[in-house]
Amino acid sequence: MLTLYLETCTPFFDLFTDKVGYALPPEEMKLLACAFIFRTLGQLVINAHTVLDINTSQQPSEMFPGDYLECFVKVGTAIYPAASMMNHSCDPNIINVFYKNQLYVKGNKEIPEGSEVFNSYGPHYAREALHIRKEKLQAQYGFNCACQACTDDSRKDFTSLFVAFACPSCKGPVTWVNNKNKCHQCTNDFPLQRAQSTADAANSLHDAALRANTPEERCEMMARAYRLMQQVLYRHHNVLRKTVDDLARLYAANGEHCDYSRAIELIKQNVQSFEYQFGSFSVEVTNEIRKMAHLMLGRIVKYFDDPEADERQPVNIKDWIRETLKIVKKANQLMELNFGTWKPMYANLKSKEAMLEDLVTSPRVHSSADCINYKLQMMNVI
Repeated sequence: MLTLYLETCTPFFDLFTDKVGYALPPEEMKLLACAFIFRTLGQLVINAHTVLDINTSQQPSEMFPGDYLECFVKVGTAIYPAASMMNHSCDPNIINVFYKNQLYVKGNKEIPEGSEVFNSYGPHYAREALHIRKEKLQAQYGFNCACQACTDDSRKDFTSLFVAFACPSCKGPVTWVNNKNKCHQCTNDFPLQRAQSTADAANSLHDAALRANTPEERCEMMARAYRLMQQVLYRHHNVLRKTVDDLARLYAANGEHCDYSRAIELIKQNVQSFEYQFGSFSVEVTNEIRKMAHLMLGRIVKYFDDPEADERQPVNIKDWIRETLKIVKKANQLMELNFGTWKPMYANLKSKEAMLEDLVTSPRVHSSADCINYKLQMMNVI
């Protein structure tokens, strides 16, 4: 059909005949053009990059104050010849960042001199099981993946850890092995029915917490659901991490009684868990560090919004500011790596970094433009 279109609607074959350099009968010329088109389409399927962009929208203030929601959207397909030369690994050592029509290839881990640079053609060992990755790569690219992640027996069942129950004896991950639920660490049998019953009760309590009438009830019920899940779910379980995130949101959104410190400690747990699954420089860890940064900024604002701040239990606000600055810097470094400096969420948090740098050496004066609250307002933190 494409050849017919070129023949009837364009001067393609007049130009193509000149490029070939020798005379062919019209039918053979069309057959040759078809062969070139077919080869090009095959090259597109194998070598094309899906161009992704990030749509950002600012979250409501009752969630993580000042933070952004982002989602990856496909905006097109492009050929980058140099990047297409890289082989696939299910544990790649680079990431792709798109800006307009350009592709930036960045290392996401140490790459020793002389070693190979690996891209990912889509499947990743931390996101999909071994057999699913192999099926996808065989179907689309026609090869049986034998990368290190696919041949390393210790990572063969890696994704199963994030849907695993917790062993009641040692808290290790329990997965399905040889038609039995077995702990990876102590190899004890596992009482699945009892654990499933507790998990179901925790899930019901989680859903009820989201429907509760008051912020206090939501926090209390979600905390109970979290404690139940901790009893039976492995510490890196996807559902447990989601509940941690929901509980942190509720603590941060609890009006006058919001508890940023508790929310921060919960997000720290998720940072460690996502680092274990995806690595320290991953998009997932970047998002969690960014959440933590905004929670820490919210904690500083709340402290100075309280007119009785000096009457409460003493808090070294300078330490809070220094800790927040450290996390904000880390968030900015990770966003620069994974998203690029041209994204609004990077510019937003970069301005907070400059503000915090200034606050570290600024006096606390409530009645002047040097007041920390005044500066936070000017930077749209509050």
